[in-house]
Amino acid sequence: MLKLESGILKIVGPPQKDETGLVRQAHGLTADLSTPDRGIYWLDLVLTATATWGGLWLAAIAHHPGVVVAAGLVGLLALYRGLSFIHEISHLRPKDVPGFRLGWNLLIGVPLMTPSMMYEGVHNLHHAKDRFGTARDPEYLPLGRYPPVKLALFALISLLAPLGVILRSGILIPLSFVLPSVRRLVKTKLSALVINPDFVREDNDKTRPDWL
Repeated sequence: MLKLESGILKIVGPPQKDETGLVRQAHGLTADLSTPDRGIYWLDLVLTATATWGGLWLAAIAHHPGVVVAAGLVGLLALYRGLSFIHEISHLRPKDVPGFRLGWNLLIGVPLMTPSMMYEGVHNLHHAKDRFGTARDPEYLPLGRYPPVKLALFALISLLAPLGVILRSGILIPLSFVLPSVRRLVKTKLSALVINPDFVREDNDKTRPDWL
């Protein structure tokens, strides 16, 4: 069986063959450690959004080079942190932190054209036992086996991601309302934040209204 001592899980007693039972015990012993603190989530989001937009705004209007660099650096780092919340949202249940998904989308996701729906329903597939580390994993590529040229090309294309979301939101989505072929492309290939370029999204009609 498992026992929690000084924050460390230890196996005590004879070995247990039931691996599922051990996992269940581990979850039970650490449940309080993984319970989201609503106050911390909201405070973190508000402070991060303030630092993001405040820093970028100050960098845009300041005249002193030092202020521009410092404010821009703060804004960019906060921007990165703000975007990383999308991972937390993909694991949160609606009742865990009520309204947090909407708040994040209003403050970070939608302004940056990366709403949470682009990661929800996708990231969980990365954790699926029958997909993890395979060609069907949306967040996996065998980069370690790539030749240097292909790896460099992958890195270069990754840098173009900001242009990609602008193209998707500004051109392809409006076109998708009048061109069915473009709509299919947007829904299946351009509505998920993934690493694997061969990933095809299949859950669109289940996860959000058709107009999205």
